[in-house]
Amino acid sequence: MPSSTLAVIGVLIASTALAAAQPAPPTQRASLLEIPEWVTSVRLVDDLRMRVDAIPAPSPAFASRQRYRPRLRVGAIVTMENDLEVGLRLASASSVGKDIGGDPLSTNQTFEDNASRKPVGIDWAFVRWTPLHVASATGSLAIGKLENPPNFTEDAFDVDYTPEGTAEVLAVKLDPDHAAAFYFGQFVLDELAFSKNDPLLLVEQLHVHSTWTKAFETAITGSFLSIGHARSLTTANVPDANHGNTRDAAGALTNDYRVFVGDANVTFTVDDFPGYRGAFPIALYAEYIHNFGAGAHNIAYSFGPSLGSVSQRNGNIGKQQQGNWELSYRYQHLEGDANYEEIVGSDNGAFFRSSPPNEPPPAKFTPQLLNGLNLRGHIFRLAYAPLDSFVVDVRVWRNEAIDVARESERIVGTRVIFDMIWKF
Repeated sequence: MPSSTLAVIGVLIASTALAAAQPAPPTQRASLLEIPEWVTSVRLVDDLRMRVDAIPAPSPAFASRQRYRPRLRVGAIVTMENDLEVGLRLASASSVGKDIGGDPLSTNQTFEDNASRKPVGIDWAFVRWTPLHVASATGSLAIGKLENPPNFTEDAFDVDYTPEGTAEVLAVKLDPDHAAAFYFGQFVLDELAFSKNDPLLLVEQLHVHSTWTKAFETAITGSFLSIGHARSLTTANVPDANHGNTRDAAGALTNDYRVFVGDANVTFTVDDFPGYRGAFPIALYAEYIHNFGAGAHNIAYSFGPSLGSVSQRNGNIGKQQQGNWELSYRYQHLEGDANYEEIVGSDNGAFFRSSPPNEPPPAKFTPQLLNGLNLRGHIFRLAYAPLDSFVVDVRVWRNEAIDVARESERIVGTRVIFDMIWKF
């Protein structure tokens, strides 16, 4: 081998050995999570709730129930350039009968079935565009599986109901002490394969909030809900979670639903109160509902006071609540056709010894508590926030059915729900 070749090989070997002996320069580790440059922020909206749901039997004809029920919701609202937001959330999903897609009114699961796996469903999947955002007004349009409609109680919409369709919001600051918000929703209730009569829900709402003095404010809301092709909402077509509406032998609704919802909230605030952190709110609430699509059993109303304020809602993640508590009472009278039963609160119920007189009787009826409408009674609530991220909430219902098959079957029953909620 020529000596020049040997010299080159020797230089290469020496250079390699020298390089190996030198410490390696520090390397910059790539991010494990890459966020596109057009994403400006991500707000997590997550919570875990553990519930004890007790339904004691009001007589030997009924069976007492005690369920341990977890709920998990994991999601985020992603803010992007060009005034866009995307909302995503997954939630534990319980089925209703044959409807394995999930209960539209509940995200509870139950400890049962030999520790079976618990299914998860899509709870939010929407995009929102806010082209109007000036000092005195904001306006947005959203489409998808949306957030719970605002400024309603569970007599109008269950707090877990996430409608599907489109919604528009316009919020206007009238002056430093008064603001108004307009909400419009166009929601799909079902899609029928062999009919053009798909049922739809339209929502219009005006909400006005006024601050009269440092210690006194009011909130007044007027809403109108209307269902198109309501008779297509049979018990066979959509999940049958609640009860109360009048139906024919085929399970079809016999009334229309053109529902007015009016409510008012008056709040007095004192600077401090023993055992409460910060300003202490004292509120009085009243609500009236009238379904102009039904000739009878079409009225609902509720009213009551509250002391203090503690919220379970996801929108309060990050809000300081530690040390705060709430004590509230509400009387309610909810007639069976005052609203569409499958959108109202599903924790609210009454005991029936036999099938409700306005529903087609099943082949066999077991005495039980039925949630929904056609009930009246009392709701008590005590909530406390030991931490900003942790809420303890106890609610007690004392209800009876309004319409029963026989007067001797009317009975007052109790339901107790104890919740522990961690927000993260």
